[in-house]
Amino acid sequence: MSRLVVVTGANRGFGRAVALAAAKRWPQATLLLSHRAKSVGMNDTEKLVREASSEAHVLRWELDLADGVQEIEANTRARLGEVVEGFGEVVFVHNAASLGPMKKGEELGAVEIASAFHANVTACAVVHSTLLTVMAAQAEVKLTVINVSSLCALQPFPGFELYCAGKAARNMMLRVSKEEYAQHTFLNYAPGPMDTDMAGEIRDEHYDAATRRQFQELKDKADIVCPYASARRLVWLLATDGAFESGAHVDYFDITDSAAA
Repeated sequence: MSRLVVVTGANRGFGRAVALAAAKRWPQATLLLSHRAKSVGMNDTEKLVREASSEAHVLRWELDLADGVQEIEANTRARLGEVVEGFGEVVFVHNAASLGPMKKGEELGAVEIASAFHANVTACAVVHSTLLTVMAAQAEVKLTVINVSSLCALQPFPGFELYCAGKAARNMMLRVSKEEYAQHTFLNYAPGPMDTDMAGEIRDEHYDAATRRQFQELKDKADIVCPYASARRLVWLLATDGAFESGAHVDYFDITDSAAA
C-alpha cells in the first residue's frame, strides 16, 4: 500500500526521530515533513531519513504555528491538497508544540497565555480540522492521526499550567474526532520524558529547584528516554493490527521492548 507520513515539527527532537523511524519501518513511504521557515535542522533530518531508506521520498512543508489562523488554514489546505491524492494510507503526526513559560499561575501574563494556547491548541486544531476537510474528498484512503501527548495531559505538574492544559486539550480533540469519524483512526501517544531540547529547557529554566534536579538526575542516570527509541515504539503501534483502540492514550512505558522489536 502506498503510504504518506506527515510529521509536523520534524526539524529536530521527537519529530525528527519519528521521521527516521517511519523511514526504517516503511522504506518506500513518502514523508511530508513540516518546519518553520527559519528553523535549522531540516537538512540533517532529511539526510538521516535518506540514509535510513534510499527509497523514501522526502517532501518539505513550511508551516509556522505562530502564524494567524487563516494563514495556517490556507497553508495546510494547499499543501495537503497537493500531496494526499493517490495514496492508500495517510499517517499524520501532530508533533509540533512549544513548552511555553514555566511559571506559577500568578506570574503568567496575558500575552504569554494567548501565545502558548495559540501555538499548542488553536493552531493544532486548525491544522487538524483542515486535514479532516481535505481527507473528506479521499474516502477510500486510510487515515491515522497521532497527537504527540504527554503525562502532562493526565496529571498536573507545578510550573506547567499552560503546557498541561494544552496537552489535555489536544488529547480531547482526538477523542472527540474518534467519536465523529469512525472511519478514521486516532491515537494520543505519550513518548515519555525524552532527551530533547525541551528537557534541557526544564533543567535550565524551571523555577522549581526540585524539578530541575529531577530532570538532571534523569539525564545523569540515563533514565531519560531516547527520542528514537520512543519513535520506534510509536511506529510499531501504527504498524501492528490491534495494538491500540482508536482514541486511546498510550504511553511509551505501556509498550515493552520485546513487543516493539
